[in-house]
Amino acid sequence: MNMKIATPLSYIIPIISGVLILVALNLALYGVLPPTTVEWYLPASRSFRLDFDQSYYTNGFYGAEFDRDQLSYAWTSSPQALLHLPILARNDLKVIFALAQAIDDDYYNELTLRVGETPIALTQSETHLYSGVIPSSAFGGAADRMTLIFTTPDVMVAQRLDPLLSDTRALGIAFDWLTIQPMTETGRNYEFDDATPVRDDHWYGPEIIDDTAVDFRWSGVPSADMTIQLPLNRAFTLEVGVIDAMSDATIDSFALLLNGAPLPLTREDRDSRHIFTASVPPQTDQQGILTFRVPDVRSPAEEDPQSQDNRPLGVSVDWVHIEESASSE
Repeated sequence: MNMKIATPLSYIIPIISGVLILVALNLALYGVLPPTTVEWYLPASRSFRLDFDQSYYTNGFYGAEFDRDQLSYAWTSSPQALLHLPILARNDLKVIFALAQAIDDDYYNELTLRVGETPIALTQSETHLYSGVIPSSAFGGAADRMTLIFTTPDVMVAQRLDPLLSDTRALGIAFDWLTIQPMTETGRNYEFDDATPVRDDHWYGPEIIDDTAVDFRWSGVPSADMTIQLPLNRAFTLEVGVIDAMSDATIDSFALLLNGAPLPLTREDRDSRHIFTASVPPQTDQQGILTFRVPDVRSPAEEDPQSQDNRPLGVSVDWVHIEESASSE
């Protein structure tokens, strides 16, 4: 009696078919593949960014598309589009996102956002850049997942608006990217946003880098002050992230003073930042004045006649972090 022994290929083909079916179901349900992990945690020094060509859970979005420059974006397919992000957070967060397109220009102004049941007030710029604050109370009981709900008045079929188009999908708005950042945490983390306690006559207002959604401020005087909260009677490490300066000489001469006393600094250039670090001995006062000192301030117009920026500038600062030393625990 001859028995037919199954070959390895006869086992592999059903397995591959099963995997392909699961992938197809995921794509049909979510538009994109689900994430492989939910361990995305936002400590004070970290931000989360989604370019809509990555893995994420969603309802009401089409999959990633790419423009001529190979920049990714994703259209909403429903008036209510849900984005489920497995983000762990304990404090208030800032959300910033940019739209690439809208099927109707009115949607730019009528777009709303809520997290769970909490409406999020949005500020819109002329470049369709939106920002808002997600309070910690909006997270609810789901400490490991955050659901962002974007709502537009409707969706429209592109071909009905323009018969020459071949796109028969119902479209709402197209997302370019989205970031979620920790908010300024007094006494621990200063993100140089609206909440940072700087001297208004020493610093310019917060600015945002459009393609990275980074908040920063330029100093406007050679010695620019801010007020910080210090660990009381505990040694700590102070770290400053500087994005740019008017010249290399400015960075080379950059100094930090705490209550008028110079801090010994080490410097490391990484992540497109100049990272300055100081080990600070225990302080007897809980409040301190941190001074950012440069040799001088100059305007971009002085360096480049084509520039329209006549402001005197020193350094642009992204953040200040304070961390108690391990020996102080």
